[in-house]
Amino acid sequence: MKRVVAAAAVCVLVFCGCQGGELDETMLTYTNELSKVNEIDVIPDDAPDIVETLSGEEELENFVETLGLSKWKESALSQEAEKSGTFSLREIVSVDDPMSEGADAGQADVNCIGEIFVYKSVPYVSVRIADTTLSFEVPEETAEYLNGYFE
Repeated sequence: MKRVVAAAAVCVLVFCGCQGGELDETMLTYTNELSKVNEIDVIPDDAPDIVETLSGEEELENFVETLGLSKWKESALSQEAEKSGTFSLREIVSVDDPMSEGADAGQADVNCIGEIFVYKSVPYVSVRIADTTLSFEVPEETAEYLNGYFE
Protein backbone atom coordinates (compact mmCIF):
# COMPACT_ATOMS: atom_id res chain seq x y z
CA MET A 1 0.00 0.00 0.00
CA LYS A 2 2.81 2.40 0.81
CA ARG A 3 4.09 1.95 -2.74
CA VAL A 4 0.68 2.92 -4.14
CA VAL A 5 0.49 6.11 -2.06
CA ALA A 6 4.13 6.93 -2.87
CA ALA A 7 3.40 6.41 -6.58
CA ALA A 8 0.42 8.75 -6.22
CA ALA A 9 2.74 11.36 -4.70
CA VAL A 10 5.16 11.05 -7.59
CA CYS A 11 2.32 11.50 -10.10
CA VAL A 12 1.06 14.61 -8.34
CA LEU A 13 4.55 16.08 -8.24
CA VAL A 14 5.30 15.29 -11.86
CA PHE A 15 2.09 17.00 -12.93
CA CYS A 16 2.60 19.99 -10.64
CA GLY A 17 5.27 21.45 -12.89
CA CYS A 18 8.12 21.52 -10.38
CA GLN A 19 11.29 22.72 -12.10
CA GLY A 20 14.96 21.72 -12.14
CA GLY A 21 16.72 20.56 -8.99
CA GLU A 22 13.66 21.31 -6.86
CA LEU A 23 11.85 18.32 -8.32
CA ASP A 24 14.15 15.72 -6.81
CA GLU A 25 14.17 17.23 -3.32
CA THR A 26 10.46 18.03 -3.35
CA MET A 27 9.57 14.62 -4.74
CA LEU A 28 11.58 12.85 -2.07
CA THR A 29 10.02 14.91 0.71
CA TYR A 30 6.42 14.46 -0.46
CA THR A 31 6.86 10.80 -1.39
CA ASN A 32 8.33 10.11 2.03
CA GLU A 33 5.43 11.87 3.75
CA LEU A 34 2.69 10.28 1.62
CA SER A 35 4.15 6.81 2.03
CA LYS A 36 3.23 7.08 5.72
CA VAL A 37 -0.52 7.47 5.07
CA ASN A 38 -2.50 4.57 6.53
CA GLU A 39 -5.89 6.23 7.06
CA ILE A 40 -7.98 8.73 5.14
CA ASP A 41 -10.74 10.55 7.00
CA VAL A 42 -13.74 11.82 5.04
CA ILE A 43 -14.96 15.17 6.39
CA PRO A 44 -17.89 16.97 4.70
CA ASP A 45 -17.58 20.75 4.61
CA ASP A 46 -21.02 21.20 6.15
CA ALA A 47 -20.34 18.87 9.10
CA PRO A 48 -17.65 19.09 11.77
CA ASP A 49 -17.29 15.34 12.17
CA ILE A 50 -15.62 12.55 10.24
CA VAL A 51 -18.31 10.56 8.41
CA GLU A 52 -16.08 7.74 7.20
CA THR A 53 -12.52 6.51 7.54
CA LEU A 54 -10.77 4.65 4.76
CA SER A 55 -8.14 2.23 6.01
CA GLY A 56 -6.63 -1.10 5.17
CA GLU A 57 -4.37 -1.81 2.27
CA GLU A 58 -7.04 -2.84 -0.23
CA GLU A 59 -9.40 0.05 0.52
CA LEU A 60 -6.61 2.65 0.26
CA GLU A 61 -5.25 1.11 -2.96
CA ASN A 62 -8.73 1.21 -4.53
CA PHE A 63 -9.16 4.85 -3.49
CA VAL A 64 -5.81 5.91 -5.00
CA GLU A 65 -6.35 3.93 -8.21
CA THR A 66 -9.80 5.46 -8.72
CA LEU A 67 -8.36 8.99 -8.52
CA GLY A 68 -6.93 8.70 -12.05
CA LEU A 69 -3.91 10.82 -11.12
CA SER A 70 -2.35 10.60 -14.57
CA LYS A 71 -5.27 12.68 -15.90
CA TRP A 72 -4.96 15.51 -13.37
CA LYS A 73 -3.85 18.89 -14.77
CA GLU A 74 -2.46 21.59 -12.55
CA SER A 75 -4.75 24.56 -12.89
CA ALA A 76 -5.77 27.66 -10.98
CA LEU A 77 -8.81 26.96 -8.85
CA SER A 78 -12.02 28.16 -10.46
CA GLN A 79 -13.54 31.24 -8.80
CA GLU A 80 -16.92 29.53 -8.51
CA ALA A 81 -15.45 26.56 -6.63
CA GLU A 82 -17.32 25.77 -3.43
CA LYS A 83 -15.74 23.17 -1.16
CA SER A 84 -17.79 20.02 -0.58
CA GLY A 85 -15.37 18.29 1.74
CA THR A 86 -11.91 17.20 2.76
CA PHE A 87 -10.00 13.95 2.73
CA SER A 88 -7.54 14.10 5.63
CA LEU A 89 -4.49 11.92 4.93
CA ARG A 90 -3.27 10.56 8.24
CA GLU A 91 -0.57 8.38 9.70
CA ILE A 92 -1.57 6.38 12.76
CA VAL A 93 1.43 5.25 14.78
CA SER A 94 0.93 2.81 17.63
CA VAL A 95 2.57 3.82 20.88
CA ASP A 96 2.58 0.35 22.36
CA ASP A 97 4.73 1.20 25.37
CA PRO A 98 5.03 -1.84 27.61
CA MET A 99 5.39 0.50 30.60
CA SER A 100 2.01 2.16 29.93
CA GLU A 101 -0.94 1.12 32.00
CA GLY A 102 -4.60 2.08 32.06
CA ALA A 103 -5.58 4.97 29.81
CA ASP A 104 -2.13 5.16 28.15
CA ALA A 105 -2.05 1.50 27.12
CA GLY A 106 -2.62 0.98 23.39
CA GLN A 107 -2.56 4.71 22.58
CA ALA A 108 -1.64 5.91 19.11
CA ASP A 109 -0.12 9.07 17.72
CA VAL A 110 -2.01 10.65 14.82
CA ASN A 111 -0.08 12.72 12.30
CA CYS A 112 -1.84 14.69 9.56
CA ILE A 113 0.23 14.20 6.39
CA GLY A 114 -1.91 16.29 4.08
CA GLU A 115 -5.37 16.99 2.76
CA ILE A 116 -7.32 16.73 -0.47
CA PHE A 117 -10.02 19.39 -0.82
CA VAL A 118 -12.92 18.56 -3.15
CA TYR A 119 -15.27 21.10 -4.74
CA LYS A 120 -18.96 21.07 -5.74
CA SER A 121 -20.06 21.80 -9.30
CA VAL A 122 -16.52 22.09 -10.70
CA PRO A 123 -14.08 19.27 -11.43
CA TYR A 124 -11.24 20.56 -9.26
CA VAL A 125 -9.32 19.39 -6.22
CA SER A 126 -6.62 21.04 -4.14
CA VAL A 127 -3.90 19.00 -2.48
CA ARG A 128 -2.12 20.29 0.61
CA ILE A 129 1.09 18.57 1.68
CA ALA A 130 3.41 20.24 4.17
CA ASP A 131 3.30 23.97 3.39
CA THR A 132 2.34 23.55 -0.26
CA THR A 133 -1.14 23.61 -1.78
CA LEU A 134 -1.64 22.78 -5.45
CA SER A 135 -4.92 22.90 -7.38
CA PHE A 136 -5.82 20.52 -10.18
CA GLU A 137 -8.54 20.15 -12.76
CA VAL A 138 -9.60 16.50 -12.63
CA PRO A 139 -11.75 14.32 -14.90
CA GLU A 140 -15.50 14.56 -14.31
CA GLU A 141 -15.60 10.92 -13.17
CA THR A 142 -12.94 11.61 -10.54
CA ALA A 143 -14.84 14.65 -9.26
CA GLU A 144 -18.07 12.63 -9.12
CA TYR A 145 -16.33 9.77 -7.31
CA LEU A 146 -14.81 12.06 -4.69
CA ASN A 147 -18.01 14.10 -4.21
CA GLY A 148 -19.93 10.86 -3.75
CA TYR A 149 -18.30 10.56 -0.31
CA PHE A 150 -19.98 13.81 0.76
CA GLU A 151 -23.55 13.11 -0.37
